[in-house]
Amino acid sequence: MKSLIIFLLLIFSTSRFTLQAQDNKKNTSKESLAILYPKHKQKVRGEYQISGKAKPGVVVKVQLRSSYYKKVYDSKERMVKGEGPIDRINRSYTVTADGAGRWKLKSEALYNAGWEETYTIKATAEGKTAQIQVYDNTLPVRID
Repeated sequence: MKSLIIFLLLIFSTSRFTLQAQDNKKNTSKESLAILYPKHKQKVRGEYQISGKAKPGVVVKVQLRSSYYKKVYDSKERMVKGEGPIDRINRSYTVTADGAGRWKLKSEALYNAGWEETYTIKATAEGKTAQIQVYDNTLPVRID
């Protein structure tokens, strides 16, 4: 009986230390640089607030770049994908993470300029970089 009690105490004390180690891992991940919205490889179309996380009070440089394909008309007057990819947007912004480590970029218009467009969103802070790509492959509609 005595050895059973010692064995159970040993198991419970070991599992408590394991849980503490997992909590420490969660705390350090909150401080890492990341882009939270939009998500990587997400389809976009419209106005978006680009947001992410970083260490509280850190200045984050956010870059937005895009490339698209021209739309052209074939011999039967149908729209088709033309020349590209052509660089279009190249903007940089500076934002500061709030006390909770969240940063947000004003509303950005993510509409394709021709046939389809790919956007690269890159955040840089304290020598770390987070980057995602999103796209708008909505086919254009010809309005007569």
